[in-house]
Amino acid sequence: MEDAIDRIEVVQNASVVASQTAEMAPGSRAVFETTINFPQSGWLAARRMDWQNGYQTHTGAVFVIVHGQPIRASASDAEFFIKWIDNLIQHTSPGGAWSAYLSHDREAAQTRYRKAREIYEEIAHEAQSQAASNP
Repeated sequence: MEDAIDRIEVVQNASVVASQTAEMAPGSRAVFETTINFPQSGWLAARRMDWQNGYQTHTGAVFVIVHGQPIRASASDAEFFIKWIDNLIQHTSPGGAWSAYLSHDREAAQTRYRKAREIYEEIAHEAQSQAASNP
């Protein structure tokens, strides 16, 4: 395996906020020092990008809580789950593609879906409000 010039990226709330090129070789390591500002709660991860093949490695997220506030990084992520839940409700309703799977517990399952939808609607609203107050 030959040495490669790759990129190390720091990802905050799904956006690359810092990056650095580094020469990668088997058994070697790269050091990347940076400072990331967290004005509000969110998450952080790091990844290695190979110029030819894309993603090579990606860390798990580290969650940062600021002043005890919940993470509300993405209204669009919350809206994705609202649509997902709407799809579940539609498909598990009588006549829906998955209705046979919930013939006995349909109302209990759909009650949970509706409760989850309410939670994600609140998360989306909080994320939108937070984004508007921190442009």
